[in-house]
Amino acid sequence: MNYKAISKTLLIVAIVVILVIAGVAVWFLFLQQPQEITATIDLYIGVVDPPGISSGESATLRLIVTPANQTFKVGDVIKIVLHNNNTYPEIHGFEIKVGDSSIGTIQATAGSTNEILIKLDKAGTYSAFCLTFCGEYHLREDYMINVKLFEVK
Repeated sequence: MNYKAISKTLLIVAIVVILVIAGVAVWFLFLQQPQEITATIDLYIGVVDPPGISSGESATLRLIVTPANQTFKVGDVIKIVLHNNNTYPEIHGFEIKVGDSSIGTIQATAGSTNEILIKLDKAGTYSAFCLTFCGEYHLREDYMINVKLFEVK
């Protein structure tokens, strides 16, 4: 066996591995700039009285956006926080879209919150669409599908 050749090969492999790890570390530490968050949008799964129904008779789930009617610029970074205070269904999830393009999804189990960062690369109206059947108002516009989140100009 040629131990000298094997030692030399192992040394070269070790140096290459160390250089690759160092390169990845430099990329993570210096090249990935932290994204400054422009604003936070809170989404609440809320129980509200439908129009024409007095309080206590009947209630429905609705996605509530706060603050509402916001306008942002292309390039802004938005944090969206989903608050799920309901127990049925066990999980609520929404697809975030601008036009027909999916930007991302966010889900939260009953009694929890979850968040997602979105860089606004396109102008238009950003909306949320419920991914999980959640009751009779699941397919109703502005309740759980096609809920306007904000505008980007």
